[in-house]
Amino acid sequence: MNSSSAFLLARLRRLLAEDEPAGPPEIEVSVRGRVVVLAGEVTSPCRRARMENLVREMLPRIDIRNEIRVRSPELPYHP
Repeated sequence: MNSSSAFLLARLRRLLAEDEPAGPPEIEVSVRGRVVVLAGEVTSPCRRARMENLVREMLPRIDIRNEIRVRSPELPYHP
């Protein structure tokens, strides 16, 4: 990884972490050529879309591969 890719990754990770009100999401960011890959899990389709939109706003000319999964909310246990 060259220094410009490392700088880009650092900026993207910070951007995503700062957007999460309850702490950073469980998102992994990588750069493969001219494609930014987002992976991990979030709790809603809205959060998944938000992560991609943040990256798209920062890098409008870069392809984004969104592999973020939406995990099912845990149902409360009621004995």
